[in-house]
Amino acid sequence: MKILIATLLLLNTFALDKAIYDNDDRLNFHELTDPKHIEWAHATAAMIASYVIYEDDNNQSRIKGKMLSQQGVCEYEKFARELTAADCSGFLISPDTLVTAGHCIRKNSDCEGWRWVFDYQTGPDYKIGKTLRVSNDNIYRCQQILARELSDDTDYAIIKLDRPVLGRKPLKIRKEGHVTKADQLTLIGFPSGLPLKVAPNAKVMYPNISQTFFLASTDSFAGNSGSPVINSQTGEVEGILVRGEEDYVRRKKGCLVPNVCTTQDHCEGEAVTKISEILPHL
Repeated sequence: MKILIATLLLLNTFALDKAIYDNDDRLNFHELTDPKHIEWAHATAAMIASYVIYEDDNNQSRIKGKMLSQQGVCEYEKFARELTAADCSGFLISPDTLVTAGHCIRKNSDCEGWRWVFDYQTGPDYKIGKTLRVSNDNIYRCQQILARELSDDTDYAIIKLDRPVLGRKPLKIRKEGHVTKADQLTLIGFPSGLPLKVAPNAKVMYPNISQTFFLASTDSFAGNSGSPVINSQTGEVEGILVRGEEDYVRRKKGCLVPNVCTTQDHCEGEAVTKISEILPHL
């Protein structure tokens, strides 16, 4: 596991490094055309510190944060002028139960300082650096950590929310069998704290490297920790994104660009806790 670049430590306290594989396939929510991607995105929530969420009028809240470029990323990079506010990702497995990475939330007392926010996403009319507004109906609290494991071998947490989530279909999870190298994967979450991104076209690199996790070529960054890694064919969650290659590298100009792993680079891949790890707790 590589060390986070110092300028990005403030962006994300808990999440571990990730990277881009070949082409950057990440899409904003308003760019999605596949109904499956839209449905999966609706079930994915951002973990955001309560102190950057400001309750507004008309049952809405404003989410504030720095632009990605203000975190040291080169201004010409993709999404550089979008807001960064999320620390981790999570996804629904039942109306009031959410799964994330174990390193994202450590104990029940941590629940108070964070909110789980659905629809933290940009629209086609999004303006540079603009704060995002979210309905208060889409902001939830962590009521209790139902199960959690954090070790060299596994990394997950199951969280009970303060109320059932309405109008969103929980994700299906694989309950039998195992991921294979032939499977295509889709990642959904909040890379570098950005509004929701969907990254299709990922591949399984090493399905059997461990009994508890596998490695995949997901386009992912700090902030994607806890993201669902979904089998693109079956629609079932294969695992939870937890760690990977270094996020960014520094250019001669001093700013940061995404770390791109090509087929020639022999990158190890992004570590995904197998969803089977949570099954004994369901």
